[in-house]
Amino acid sequence: MSVYPTDHTPRAIASVADEVVAYRVPVRPTTMSAIAYRGGKATIGVSSKLIHYPRKTYST
Repeated sequence: MSVYPTDHTPRAIASVADEVVAYRVPVRPTTMSAIAYRGGKATIGVSSKLIHYPRKTYST
């Protein structure tokens, strides 16, 4: 999720959630996160920058 208005993720989460409990929680510059619930189950929206990590390569 990003801070830019072209990001449709917040609206998509809100459209399927019973309740959005946190939105616009800054995690890093230009990123946001959200937490919502539907039927007692959580949906968590985060920036892909938070879950992406470079693949490590090892020499043999």
